[in-house]
Amino acid sequence: MILGESKLSDNGNSNDKKKITFLWVSDDPWQKTGYGMVGRNVLKRLAKEKDIEVIALGTQFRGGEIEYEGYKVVSGFKHPDGFDALGFYIKKYNPDVVVTLRDIGLQAGYVPAIEEARKNGWTGRWYGYCPLDTKVVVREWIPIWDRMDGIIAMSEWGKLTISHHTKDRYKIVTIPHGVDTKVFKPIKEEIRNRLRDAGAPFSEMFIVGAVGRNQYRKMWYKLFEGFSKFAKDKSDVMLLIHSDSDPVVVSDGWSYNHIAEKYGMRGKWQLTYPKLDIQTRFNIDDEKMNEIYNSFDVFCLPTGGEGFGVPLIEAQAAGVPVVTTAYTTGFELVKGHGELIPPLKDTYGRDVTWVGQNGVEFVIPDDNKIAEALQKLYDDKKLREKYSKESREFSLKYDWDKINELWVKLIKERPTQLKNED
Repeated sequence: MILGESKLSDNGNSNDKKKITFLWVSDDPWQKTGYGMVGRNVLKRLAKEKDIEVIALGTQFRGGEIEYEGYKVVSGFKHPDGFDALGFYIKKYNPDVVVTLRDIGLQAGYVPAIEEARKNGWTGRWYGYCPLDTKVVVREWIPIWDRMDGIIAMSEWGKLTISHHTKDRYKIVTIPHGVDTKVFKPIKEEIRNRLRDAGAPFSEMFIVGAVGRNQYRKMWYKLFEGFSKFAKDKSDVMLLIHSDSDPVVVSDGWSYNHIAEKYGMRGKWQLTYPKLDIQTRFNIDDEKMNEIYNSFDVFCLPTGGEGFGVPLIEAQAAGVPVVTTAYTTGFELVKGHGELIPPLKDTYGRDVTWVGQNGVEFVIPDDNKIAEALQKLYDDKKLREKYSKESREFSLKYDWDKINELWVKLIKERPTQLKNED
């Protein structure tokens, strides 16, 4: 049965539809979160397809139904991830395709609604869209993947890793996150001139920048440690961080001031916003983020692991050379036109890891290699210019308009067609 021809009704009558009904479940598309950003960019483009009806279940939204950027957003119920609302909307709208964008551990919460709908005759397809930011797969994730009709990986690395742990590797497709390359673009000289005109003290400095959430996984302390080694004999360098000033979750994050003091960084680092929190983010649009990226000479995110790594591709679209960890998506997004940092190794040559919740392991990047990479780019302006040009060119493959073509293909084509093209 072609997607778009599913039939479901309480009385058994056929319910043929001219349009394919697509139900997206994730953060509200206006939320200033990573998932909100992805939904916003995916859904507004899909809404322009004449033969696709787009409905978004906003998991934070409480307010019935509204029209937003050409499609319908429907309200969640009590559960913050929409577990209790999914079944209701499957019954109401009979979607041909359901996509749930959530971390893999949370995807289990959608299984009861999906299985109940199937018992009642629903013949649509459920795709779980989830990041994989570690190569160590937790055993409890495997039965969740097996219950999905299809798995959407955010990277080829993620697809390969998941394929080793699922019964049917053909049901995995890759649809990466993207970037608006019309907004995120090189404007470095313009930004530096503005900083000079404003009398910013670091306008003539070599600026190493980073963008990311204040989480342990981001390994911020290794960025500080590596930068401190690079900066110890320099007065013209600055570390500029765009991040939550305090951890969003108290048990999962860093005290930047404490780390800076530990590594002797006084006067050599600062936050873009002294008090950045979830509310402040609502006032930072993509144009402002592009200005932030363009204030950097180098973007450095020595992360413990990324499901995709949106800041990595945004920085490249802005023409900023990238330094990141040689782990998870780092190879895929940066190799050949940026600098990759190896993880620390133990005496047996194994990656040194930090174990987070549920036994998930994240690597710890080598701070000496961070310092070496920064020194290399500090010394070689021509290499920075080369990486800048190549990074911008690379980012164009991830423009949201191109990514939209992958979504249209997934929604419209037969599952067997997707398999044969694997």
